[in-house]
Amino acid sequence: MRNMLLPKYHKVEASLLAFKEQREKDKSMGINDYSLLNSVLRLNDEVRLHSRFIYSMINPLGDHYQNETFLREFLNLIQHLNIKNNIDISNANVLCEWQNIDLLIHDNSYFLIIENKLRAKDQKNQISRYIEIVMQHFNIKIDEVSNRIAVIYLSKKKDIDLVKNQKA
Repeated sequence: MRNMLLPKYHKVEASLLAFKEQREKDKSMGINDYSLLNSVLRLNDEVRLHSRFIYSMINPLGDHYQNETFLREFLNLIQHLNIKNNIDISNANVLCEWQNIDLLIHDNSYFLIIENKLRAKDQKNQISRYIEIVMQHFNIKIDEVSNRIAVIYLSKKKDIDLVKNQKA
């Protein structure tokens, strides 16, 4: 009796393995149970909605099964060549609302601070504080800042007057 069940067991095992392989292939092609709305929608949290949406898409460890694909495409849109070309995408981390920084992309050597400015105005010395936080947390010397840390703003406006609220 046992010998009769063995071929059936192997057939079920092979079917299960084929199913798992197909499922992984489907996930990588975008056919999956990932829900963008479930990852960002917080009914009473409009302020952080944009950061969470972007974070959900560009986080290589996100539930979208695309690894670093979206992060790579996002960085390709950025004009700051010094930082985007130096961040090692295969070792990149994406943080959302870390130390009040909307988004931080880094590989422990290079850092991209992303600030969403859709409606709010820049707080006094806000970006300077963010740079200091990154410098302290990741032990970056002052003479390395311009080569290792970049800041970009995401805004609906083409030009933003930010300099008046920042210290030199």
